[in-house]
Amino acid sequence: MFWRAQADGRGIAELEIIRANDLLPGGIDADSWRNIRDTLISAQLLKRLDRGHYLLSRDLHGVTLAELARLISAEPGFRQSGHALPWQQAASALLHTSQEQESSLLATTLADLFATEKVSEA
Repeated sequence: MFWRAQADGRGIAELEIIRANDLLPGGIDADSWRNIRDTLISAQLLKRLDRGHYLLSRDLHGVTLAELARLISAEPGFRQSGHALPWQQAASALLHTSQEQESSLLATTLADLFATEKVSEA
């Protein structure tokens, strides 16, 4: 929605985000939206305008899907102590490998991802 609004040079009202639309047929609940909004604002991906509208505030050519997934999932990182048991070391290695693979798979920029939408609409 923000990608489309940016192309039109406009912000998006909160109600427009929450209610059902062509991108989110079931809409999004207000609590989920608040969490996502706050996360995106903290990451400087979204900016709130004077009238309560929201606007993209970063160029999506520099933001990957992996970065967005990390922001939205906001899972705390696992840190092992110096006295980790063998299973903890193995789990840590597997989690690290998983994160690296996910980052590699999701390395496409959001701009490239959304550009495919325009190609399919044509």
